Amino acid sequence: MKKYMENVNTFKSYLTRSNMLSDIREYVKDLDNEKLNWFYNQCQEPLKFLTDEGYLFYKFRWIRNHNFNDLSKEIFIESLCNPEGIKEPIVKEEWNNLLYKRYEKDIQELYDCMKNN
Repeated sequence: MKKYMENVNTFKSYLTRSNMLSDIREYVKDLDNEKLNWFYNQCQEPLKFLTDEGYLFYKFRWIRNHNFNDLSKEIFIESLCNPEGIKEPIVKEEWNNLLYKRYEKDIQELYDCMKNN
C-alpha cells in the first residue's frame, strides 16, 4: 500500500481496484473528495510506523464503523492493549517512544478510566 501513497488519486485507484476487498472498495468509492483526502491523510503515518501494512486492512472494519480524528492514536493505543493478542510487534520499535510521548495524556486517561472501573 505504501507505494500507492504517492497522491490521493493513486491511493483511491489502488483501493478501488476490482481485486480489492469489497468492503474497502465500496467505502472508498463512497467518499466525497473532502473525506477521501481526510482518509488518505489519516493512513499516511500509520503506514510509516506499522510493522505490517496489512494491519490497516485487518482493522478496516473497525475503521469503517468508528468515528475517529487520529488513526495513528487509535492504532498505537490499541497496540499497547493488544486485545487480539498479536504476538508480533504492531509498531516499529523506533516509533514507540515518539508515539508514546505524543499520546501520553490519552494513554493516562485511558489507564485512569480502566483503574476506576
